[in-house]
Amino acid sequence: MRGVLLALLLVGCGSHSGLRPDTDTDTDTDTDTDTDTTTETSELDSDGDGLSDNREQLLGTDPFDDDTDGDNLEDGDEVELGTDPLNADSDGDGLLDGNEVDVHETDPLSVDSDGDGVEDGVEILLGADPLDPDSDGDGVEDGVEVYNGTDPTLADTDADGLDDGEEEAAGTDPNESDTDDDDLNDGDEVHIWQSDPLDPDTDDDGLIDGEETLIGTDPLSADTDGDGLEDGEEVNTWGSDPLLSDTDADFLLDYDEVMLHHTDPLLADTDNDGLIDSEEIFVTATNARRSDSDFDGLRDGDEVRTHLTDPLDPDSDGGGSMDGDEVTRWLTDPLDALDDLSCAYVAMNTHVPQVPPNGPVFAPESLLISLQGAREGGAIRDYREDVDGDLALETYGASLTFTVLDDLGDEVCTVVYDASDLTAAVDDWTTDSDGRLYAAFDANNLAEGSSDCAQIDAIRWGTDDIRVLLQSIQWGIGIGELVDLATPLQAKITAGGGDWLNDYAPYLMGVYVTQDGVRSQEVGSAVGYDAPCGDITGGGVRDPLDAASGALSNDYYEIEGFKPISLAIAAGLPTAVDFCFAAESQTPLTAGSYLWADTLTSFTDTLNADSAACTGFASTGSDGLVAISLRDGESIHVDYTNDEDGAVWIVDDCTDELSCLAGADATLTGQLEVLDYTNSTGADLTAYLVLDCFENPCGDYTVSVDIY
Repeated sequence: MRGVLLALLLVGCGSHSGLRPDTDTDTDTDTDTDTDTTTETSELDSDGDGLSDNREQLLGTDPFDDDTDGDNLEDGDEVELGTDPLNADSDGDGLLDGNEVDVHETDPLSVDSDGDGVEDGVEILLGADPLDPDSDGDGVEDGVEVYNGTDPTLADTDADGLDDGEEEAAGTDPNESDTDDDDLNDGDEVHIWQSDPLDPDTDDDGLIDGEETLIGTDPLSADTDGDGLEDGEEVNTWGSDPLLSDTDADFLLDYDEVMLHHTDPLLADTDNDGLIDSEEIFVTATNARRSDSDFDGLRDGDEVRTHLTDPLDPDSDGGGSMDGDEVTRWLTDPLDALDDLSCAYVAMNTHVPQVPPNGPVFAPESLLISLQGAREGGAIRDYREDVDGDLALETYGASLTFTVLDDLGDEVCTVVYDASDLTAAVDDWTTDSDGRLYAAFDANNLAEGSSDCAQIDAIRWGTDDIRVLLQSIQWGIGIGELVDLATPLQAKITAGGGDWLNDYAPYLMGVYVTQDGVRSQEVGSAVGYDAPCGDITGGGVRDPLDAASGALSNDYYEIEGFKPISLAIAAGLPTAVDFCFAAESQTPLTAGSYLWADTLTSFTDTLNADSAACTGFASTGSDGLVAISLRDGESIHVDYTNDEDGAVWIVDDCTDELSCLAGADATLTGQLEVLDYTNSTGADLTAYLVLDCFENPCGDYTVSVDIY
């Protein structure tokens, strides 16, 4: 390439006239300076280039060619300048000597006239000034620009508003207009926003600077509106307005709603009871998360504004009837105790003695939960119903039923508890569907359940009686909005010929279950039926209650769970799950020892180890995932056996088998696989244990895990 450039540059532009012009008026060239008419041979200059023929002979130039090397500079001038008359480019810079003298005014004896590190010829090709070390005046010499890949003829190579010299000083990339990829040009960051062009999120609030300028927040302030929530939290987590300290205009700061009161910063009236949140918190002292604070069947706002009853007292007049019953059923005055009609709820003992389980050991996988009973305030009570229309009310016990499923989803057995012991719970659980809770019940005092279940594995579960296991779990059951399960339920009802819009949608509510009093999952649907004082009259025909109000009245409710709940997860025991999204939501195993047995027979094949990735052999069978947490320097030891040809490995990305950290597949069917791994990454690590095998599906397994 250099040869081509030199060839292009070494193009003549006509012979230089020389430094010794012929100044007389004749037409011949003066070669003899004395006054005689004869020419002295020693002074003969045949080509008139200022050099005698004899001297040209000594120099090796052509006495009959005034420009021997064709560089547009006469030989005599070259001798005077010190350039080589036999070399068209004396300094080898890619420019003809004559062009350097007459056109570019550069030094034909210096390859880099301006000393900027770029040869004169290259500067001419680039369009730079060979006489100015900083052609574009950006503070960076041309040689440095060429080395860095910037344009020495453009002060701002990447057109980002910062000269290349400014970028060099700032540490930004002069070839990249947005060095930190935050959707703002470096120049805009420096000159307009004063944000850091090297940090995509200058204020570390979870929003990149470009996004902040787009939505109007301050990229230099983590909390633009000063409400206590960082801008990124407002946008990405809570959905509140980062430009308004009180997004829903309920006179509560967004931070206070989220962190202190657990109300919705997007709804002025979180529980839709007719009172804005701040009024409930500071004026009425009612529960801003519960539409009916005293469980009397009236919304708090209706009590305060319409009926003038006490929203914190279910029987404002103390006459024996709930305010809700007086207003909606008896049509009596909830402020006059003399007209109250008191309810006498029935009670029957449905507790049965616990009998040790019989039969062979079975493996429970998951549960379905159902509940039926009358509601009195915040509690569940037994009820009566006229089923056959003979006007006689038969008594029924409120019951909480756990239907136990195996790994194939088939019903195995049931455990039934007396539900009349359920009491009101604090309904500030989070819900996986973001549905609003209307009411919640504690079921953490279960006892003396009736069971037809056989024994469970005591090694796996810590007991051979599933009732003991169920009673150890802090159950809570809530009724609220039907959200995530509405669509599949609608499809099922419609497919069966039901009228979803008219016969189901107006009455169905969602069912939520928690095992820790903090998080809950939507697992089914609930319906309320008219039952004053717990009595369902109507001769077998039930009158469903409208679910739209969100305030549960004192009536009869049926709760039906149809989404299975993992028993192991509910019990807080380690277990393998089938898919990555489920593993990512697990609480990882931490330092300690774990032992359990289970099955992979119904699991799918999502990851396949191979010799390049992990274990040395393909493991094409179904696999289970277990989240683990290893602090820097911690180790894990795993002993694993499977009824099929097992394999066990660890990945740090449960969607990518190539992220394998360690693996073991050294034995055959039913034999022990041993895996050891130490986290030496220099940081804490969340990874995933993969319980795998060669066959599909895999069989039953036993695994012990030690993290130390």
